[in-house]
Amino acid sequence: MQSELVEKYFNNQCSVEEAELVLKWFDTDEGQQYLKQRLDDDLAHRELSESEAAFDSEALLARLQQKINRRTAFSNAHSVYWTWARWVAAAMVVVAGGYWYQFMKEEIVQTAYGETRTVKLADSTLIILNGNSKLRFKKQWHSFQKREVWIEGEAFFQVAHTPNHQHFLVHLPNKVNVEVLGTEFDVYARKTKTRVVLNTGKIQLTHSEQDHNPLVMKPGDLYESNAYDTKLVTRRVNSEVYSSWRNARLTFDKMSLADIAQQLEDTYGLEVVIEDKTLLRQEFSGTIPTQNIDILLEALGRLFDLKIIKNQDKVIIQSNQ
Repeated sequence: MQSELVEKYFNNQCSVEEAELVLKWFDTDEGQQYLKQRLDDDLAHRELSESEAAFDSEALLARLQQKINRRTAFSNAHSVYWTWARWVAAAMVVVAGGYWYQFMKEEIVQTAYGETRTVKLADSTLIILNGNSKLRFKKQWHSFQKREVWIEGEAFFQVAHTPNHQHFLVHLPNKVNVEVLGTEFDVYARKTKTRVVLNTGKIQLTHSEQDHNPLVMKPGDLYESNAYDTKLVTRRVNSEVYSSWRNARLTFDKMSLADIAQQLEDTYGLEVVIEDKTLLRQEFSGTIPTQNIDILLEALGRLFDLKIIKNQDKVIIQSNQ
């Protein structure tokens, strides 16, 4: 099919006979592929904002069908032509509906307390969720879209690099965003604290409500803030310590007992009581297994010389001295 004739059809410049030829061609495999590609190109010139991501697909389909109907209205009296026009309208609606559904559908994965789960995204990115964490993401991304996910809790990211260098964006609850091309990093986004640790590659942090330059992180950098502090400042750490949980162990490097207790509450759903407040400031270093909560608590007590009493979901930590 000559491209000039097809363009005449879409510009409402065809005669009835010419339009009938074009519509018959649309019914071939080659014509169907052309329709899909044309819709693909049309969508590629649209900037999809976050609000448009929730756009009602039915409205898009109605608009496409209305557009096609306007283009074919001049030949309503020609029954054969109108039959083909309706077929093309239906085909375009099906194609648009499939594409819109594919690229706009979201999925949510949530882990229980103490559970870890690996999620593989459409681009082959791997995300390992720690206990009590929630991940929201789109099933597919178009080539012109940023790859975006939303995380609450803790997760380790192994971001795949794409041939067209699509950026990967992680949205955190405190409105800090992590943007990356291809790398490995750990995100901790709980009610009391937000932490990002870069293992390999390069990422940058931005805050959606602040007008300042992005913070570029290098491997071994740690960004940490509480609910009231949104300054983008980093310090150097051993990054493997903060992502050791993905290998079924917890590693502490001069971590306070207060932080350890908070981690037990956030990840395992335990109520931790430390009666001796002087213990809260003590710092501990070591590694313990995490496959079983009872084994974890027993190892924690032996490693740090603590007396730990567990009663269902309540844990009391005391000094052995």
